[in-house]
Amino acid sequence: MKYKQKSNKGFTRIELLVIIVVGFLTLSLGVDNLYGVDRKKHLSICKYNLTQFYRALNQFKNDSEGDYPWNISNEKGGTSSFLSKYQWNYKHWLALKEYLKNPMLLRCSTDNRDSASSWSYEKPANSVKDDFVKFDNSAISYTIFSESSAKNSVTAKSIISSDRNINFGKYNNDRDKKGAKKSLGKKFTLRNQVNWTQSMHHNNGILLLGDGSTPFVGHQGLMTELIYNNYTKNECLFPVGN
Repeated sequence: MKYKQKSNKGFTRIELLVIIVVGFLTLSLGVDNLYGVDRKKHLSICKYNLTQFYRALNQFKNDSEGDYPWNISNEKGGTSSFLSKYQWNYKHWLALKEYLKNPMLLRCSTDNRDSASSWSYEKPANSVKDDFVKFDNSAISYTIFSESSAKNSVTAKSIISSDRNINFGKYNNDRDKKGAKKSLGKKFTLRNQVNWTQSMHHNNGILLLGDGSTPFVGHQGLMTELIYNNYTKNECLFPVGN
């Protein structure tokens, strides 16, 4: 009687190929899912930061001359005199320290920078910490649109603030080492476009609008908001880039 011998060949090439493809797809789905969760977390943090900024602005408005700091003279507790120099952009945020409480709220979790240790520009004499980070233009992840005010920023047709990662014409905030004041204008062409850089939220960004909403938009969404808002220059106060 003859017995058939069992095959010891193992997997065929086709079977191995199927196993590799299935494994690759499984790994890809897992990475995509993990990335999606991480992305939602960063968006949530950034939106929260801008919402706290909006609340601080309204608290400041109620306690002062009825407007935002950059629309009120320095003599009356505002920061309008600081609009003349971009090096002082951080002063507008500093005016809200009593309402924001923690300077960490001014850093987006996707931004490659350290949060300020305190609201101080200079290291305290009695400080023993070696990791002191001063509060200036390099400790902020967000812009301020200087034309915004409590009088005209009551609808979604006005931008109060945004993520800093904006590219406009030859200006790219990621390359900015000092901070800047730029008028983005209302007319955009192929040579003079406005868009987000990849450094934060992967070529997208978050806006803080006059009604307190915080939409997450792409290039086209940013351009649309700039064109159809109620400003004339879209003057934007930028912090330091990367």
